[in-house]
Amino acid sequence: MKVTVKSIPVYHNGDRYLKGETLNINEKHFNDSLFVIIEESNDDIDLYELTADELKKVNKDVIKSFLNKEGIEFDSNANKEALIKIVLGEDEEDQNPDNLNDEDHQGDDMNEQSQ
Repeated sequence: MKVTVKSIPVYHNGDRYLKGETLNINEKHFNDSLFVIIEESNDDIDLYELTADELKKVNKDVIKSFLNKEGIEFDSNANKEALIKIVLGEDEEDQNPDNLNDEDHQGDDMNEQSQ
C-alpha cells in the first residue's frame, strides 16, 4: 500500500522518511498514527475472509470500494458498522422482527382465536 508519513519521521527498510514523504509498505506494517493511506492494494484483500474485528481495522473507503467491486448495493452514507454488516451478510432489516411481512402472520391471529 502507498502511504504518506504524517508528522514523525519513520524508518522503513533502512531508509528514513520525513513528514509528507510517500512510500510503499506492506499492510501489516501500517500504523494509522504514523501514516495516511494514499492507495490501498484492494486486489489482495478478500473482505469475505475477515472477521468483524478484522474488518473494523479496514479503512471505510476500502470497504466501500470492495462492495462496489462486488456489485453490492449499499447506502453511500452508511457508517462503517453498517458496511461491515453487509460484508458479513448480516442485513439489519432481516434481523429486526418488526420488519417481517404482515402477510406472513395474518393467519396467526385467526388460528389463535378459533382455538
